Amino acid sequence: MFKLRVRDFDLDFTLSCGQVFRWKKLDGGFWYGLIGNRVVKIKQAGDLLSCSSSLISDLPSLISEYFNLKFYYKKMAHSISNDSIIRKMVSSAYGLRILKQDPWECLVSYIISINKNIPAINCLIENICRKYGKRIEFEGDTYYTFPKPAELKHLETHHIRACSVGFRDRYIKDAIDKVYSKKIDLKKLAKLSYPKAKAELIKIVGIGSKVADCILLFAYNKYEAFPVDVWIKRAMRKLYGIKKGKDILPFASKHFGKYAGYAQEFIYFSPFARGR
Repeated sequence: MFKLRVRDFDLDFTLSCGQVFRWKKLDGGFWYGLIGNRVVKIKQAGDLLSCSSSLISDLPSLISEYFNLKFYYKKMAHSISNDSIIRKMVSSAYGLRILKQDPWECLVSYIISINKNIPAINCLIENICRKYGKRIEFEGDTYYTFPKPAELKHLETHHIRACSVGFRDRYIKDAIDKVYSKKIDLKKLAKLSYPKAKAELIKIVGIGSKVADCILLFAYNKYEAFPVDVWIKRAMRKLYGIKKGKDILPFASKHFGKYAGYAQEFIYFSPFARGR
């Protein structure tokens, strides 16, 4: 079991805030999930992370990169905390970090997320992984990797539909085709500005502003991205008085600055914003 000391980090907030879909907290307080082609088991106690994996090589650097542990968190928290509303939310969920997810898995996951709740999203992603991913055994359980574009390039729309994804089948098919052919180069998106990267993603059928912003925020860490869904619309109207029909993005960009995406995640995760 590898031990890693952390600061300004909360594992439970980070993995339960809705930004990622394939992690589960099981008995003993350990989270289990996949990062690339390996299963990872991880738990936090105070400022220590305990983790093990189906592949041990490079585990410390993998954990550090995936959980963004080198990100200057205090600077971000100070930068966005410019009113009492967001300050309270940052304080109540301090340590929540935006992950650096695999761009391809994140892209397809957020296409699947369209008009679906989190349990349904989890189920549909698992359907695809079980059918087309690689099988991994870890601690007596079976896991499946998220299939790469090259592993899916032969699929027709009806094959994807068989995974119960509904109308999203043609969106996923278009994503496979464009990414495999490099019409959309996921590696190059990282080097583009936020507006240019967003314009590229929207070329994929079915990807609109919200889904593109989720991908750019959670896979590429373009923190200017501020995904707006029904929860965020309601919260921003209630918390900041933005009138119905008004575009939220200009306000968010001006009010929260270059880390607006972090503000979005604190708002999204807030029980107050969700009315719970």
